[in-house]
Amino acid sequence: MATAKKPVNKLHTLIDRAATTKARIVVKHGRKKAAIVPMEDLEAIQAYERIEEEIDIRELQKARAEIKVKGTIPAEDVYKRLGL
Repeated sequence: MATAKKPVNKLHTLIDRAATTKARIVVKHGRKKAAIVPMEDLEAIQAYERIEEEIDIRELQKARAEIKVKGTIPAEDVYKRLGL
């Protein structure tokens, strides 16, 4: 059982270190596998992702509105224009 507790204790230590020192910890085993980051960092990443998603949705809405007005170009015409 001591071997099972050791990794848990180490994980707990890494989590505490990230939370208290704002350290970013990369867990590797030959290559990067995971990261332990402070909650503030995670919340900032999630906020950024929400903003990106909102921008993507607006761009999609603009494109759909443009299609309603201008229509679309058949793929065959695009291929011809590109010489494909």
